[in-house]
Parts: sequence; C-alpha cells; structure tokens
Amino acid sequence: MNDGYVEQLVAKKWEASDTVMTVIIVLVALLAMGISVLLIFTPLYSLILLLFAAISYVASRFITNLSVEYEYCLVNGELTVDKIINKRKRKRIIVVQARNFEHFMPYDAQALANENFSAFIKAADCAMPENGWCAQFNQAGVGKTALVLSPNEKLLDMIKPYLKPEVRREGFVK
Repeated sequence: MNDGYVEQLVAKKWEASDTVMTVIIVLVALLAMGISVLLIFTPLYSLILLLFAAISYVASRFITNLSVEYEYCLVNGELTVDKIINKRKRKRIIVVQARNFEHFMPYDAQALANENFSAFIKAADCAMPENGWCAQFNQAGVGKTALVLSPNEKLLDMIKPYLKPEVRREGFVK
C-alpha cells in the first residue's frame, strides 16, 4: 500500500439541542444568582459580586463548550478521531485500523436502529448527517462498535484501499 496521510476538520453544526442546553444553562445561572442575592441578609453580603462573577464564568464555560469540532486523521490506514472543544481542548475519541472495519457504508439511522452496539460514537457534523458514513468494527475490550463520520471525498478515497475487499464492495456501491 502507498503511504498515505490525510486530515480533515469537521465543525459540528449548531442544533436545536444546543440552543435548549444554552437556555437551560442561562436559567440555572440566573437561578443561582437569584439565590445568592439572599447573602444580602447575612454577614457574607460582600461576596455577592464575587459569586456573580464565578457563576457567570462557569455558565460561559459551559456554553462555549458546546462549540465542537472533530478532526479525522488517516495515516497508513490508521484512523484517529479527536474531539476539539471550543478550539482549546482536544480529546482523543478513538484510534482504529481501517482494515478492521467489518462494514463501512453510508449512514442510515433506521438500519442501525436494529443493531446492538457496545459503543456508538458519533463524530459527525450533526445528529443526522446527510453525507455521513458509518464504520462498524470490533474494538478490543469494548465489543461491537459503530463510528459515524462526515468524511469528505479525499478521506473516503484514502480509506478505500485499506478496507477488506468484501467491505469495499458493500459500502461503496452507489
């Protein structure tokens, strides 16, 4: 096989669930600030401004953590998926060899609903990716795993040679 390297950054789209979560965070922060106003009636009343600042900071951190990107990196058949939170924190989600994929096909939520997975990893641009792909494989210590991605054509073309022939035929039929 040819040595290959390709990288792709996928930003998660802002969805209704993110808006709901933001509203909940703001409401909880306002409630906490309202409760902290009760400090006026105690000897600790001078801490109100400090408490307001702390609550505001924590709420803003929770809201900015909703900004997520995924980085796919394929090096010689090894796919690494990282989650980047608010462009300041990186978390490795999974490292898997493409040759270990038992299935690699366009994402179909209905078809996967009947499957029983030990782990279901969604590292796509949205909850229901239109051009998403799903890789299924057995992960050591975890079991049957599904990985949902939003790869571009370049990444798909680089993954294809590393797949087993039967997986290649199954997934790339248009």
